[in-house]
Amino acid sequence: MCLPFIIDVEDVRKVGRLRDPRFLSLFNNMSAGLSDPQRAFEVCVHEVAQFTYLSRAGLTGLRFGGPQIIYKAEIDKFAGRGARVITADCTPDVAHLSKISTGEWIKELVLGYAAGGVAANDLANAPDNGDEEDRELFDKFCETGLPNGLKVLNPDALWSQAQRILKAELQIPGIKEPILATAKKLRLSLFRIS
Repeated sequence: MCLPFIIDVEDVRKVGRLRDPRFLSLFNNMSAGLSDPQRAFEVCVHEVAQFTYLSRAGLTGLRFGGPQIIYKAEIDKFAGRGARVITADCTPDVAHLSKISTGEWIKELVLGYAAGGVAANDLANAPDNGDEEDRELFDKFCETGLPNGLKVLNPDALWSQAQRILKAELQIPGIKEPILATAKKLRLSLFRIS
């Protein structure tokens, strides 16, 4: 099958797992799924919402990445991402952070982590919101990423609160419409589907 898009499998190639039947199955499933215009749109809505809210939290240097399959050696599993917001080179906007408290910043970040799943469900009617890895990243942030030794006492409550806020905010036309329009452009860019 000749795809109009490329799935990044470099991580899998580096560990010599390109012939692993689990990888091949995931690759074929992703290829078929992301060739579907609706599924590709769901993925793009997820990523654009996440990008939007992480940017609001003062992260700069964010960028979009296309489909990718990685190998998680510690659990001997492959993981596929239909698209992604790449945060590796991002930095916090110091001017933004100087205007808000650490608590406010944490609330903005959790909105960023949770935005993709809520948007995929509520704006694109996705049957799978793709939140698992985002929640893992949020939990890791709560454990290790806070300044000055601060701790999030109840990550579950914070996550649920963020989802409730997002459900309301994503219905506001000034938020919803730009996310949907940008998702359509991203779908064209990443998957060559208009």
